[in-house]
Amino acid sequence: MACAKVSTPVISLNQVTIGGQSALVSQRVAVEHDLQRAWSAAVDQLKKLNELVLPIGKAEAQAITQKAVDDLRTVRRNALAAVGTSVGMSAADAEAYVRATDPGLDPQTFANEPGVLLAPDLDAIVTRATQLYAQVGDAAAKQLTVPKTATPTPTPPASPRP
Repeated sequence: MACAKVSTPVISLNQVTIGGQSALVSQRVAVEHDLQRAWSAAVDQLKKLNELVLPIGKAEAQAITQKAVDDLRTVRRNALAAVGTSVGMSAADAEAYVRATDPGLDPQTFANEPGVLLAPDLDAIVTRATQLYAQVGDAAAKQLTVPKTATPTPTPPASPRP
């Protein structure tokens, strides 16, 4: 007599629901707006830092700020690519989506737009991007506000003559 292996059903109080195309579009747009709101806040923070009297020169402050904005943009682009993949786009389609979407986000802030409850995977993308925005901003703030330490000039060796 052969024994058959029987698997027990998984019991869950949270049923998995797969949204239709319109739900995916609304979630994708909500993520884009969340990413842009956080990006705008990070860039605004950098601008405010540049309005302070900094212990570094203007040119150096502008270079640090521009590098930070470029890094923030890279984080946003990577997050958009993750969104594309998460909603089922192929790698090529996700790249095209990033190229089309990223530039259109720049002039907008979506500051007065209410938030939307996101699907867990999409919320994780926004949360991670927001954390990375903070890391980039903190690193730039440190570079902008910490004075450069002067390199000590070497002292001449003691002369053996009295």
